[in-house]
Amino acid sequence: MSLDPDSAPIDQGNDVPEDHPMRDVEKGEQGENTPPKGLKKRNAIHHTATLRKPQWTYFHLAAVSSTSEPLQLDILILRQNLTNALNQFLGLTGAAIDIDILKFEKSDAWIRVHREDASAVQEAISGWAGAKTSTGQYKWIIKGKDEWLVRLLNGDGMDLFKS
Repeated sequence: MSLDPDSAPIDQGNDVPEDHPMRDVEKGEQGENTPPKGLKKRNAIHHTATLRKPQWTYFHLAAVSSTSEPLQLDILILRQNLTNALNQFLGLTGAAIDIDILKFEKSDAWIRVHREDASAVQEAISGWAGAKTSTGQYKWIIKGKDEWLVRLLNGDGMDLFKS
C-alpha cells in the first residue's frame, strides 16, 4: 500500500456533517448562539467542598513575667523554650515535633503545628514551668488555639503580616 500525498483527502474542517456534535454553534434567528439541533444546552454544575480536617493547628502564645519589667526575648529564645517544654513533656519524641513560628513580636508569638501534634504541644506549653532571667521568671501561656489562623486573629488575617 503506497501513500500518495496527492491522493489523500485533505480535511479543511468543512466536511463535518450538519448534525455532528463537533460542528460550530450556529447563529440563531435572533443572532444569539444556540446549540446545534439535537444537542441540549447544559446548565453549569457548581461543586462545593468542606474542609473537615485542616492539616494545621495554630496557637497564639504570650510570655508572662513575674516582674513588671519588659521581657527581652527573641525568636531563638522562643524556639529553645518550646523545644525545652516538649522535651520535658515527651522526651526526644516531643523535641522532634515540627513547630513553625509564623510571627514573633515582643512577647507575642503565633505558631503552627500539625493537627495530630496539637494536643501534645498544648499540654507541653501548659505544663512547662518556665525559664529564669536575671530579673525574674517568665512563662509562655496559650492565648488562643484554632484550626484556622483567621479566626485566631479575630480579623481578616492581614494583621499577621504587618511589621
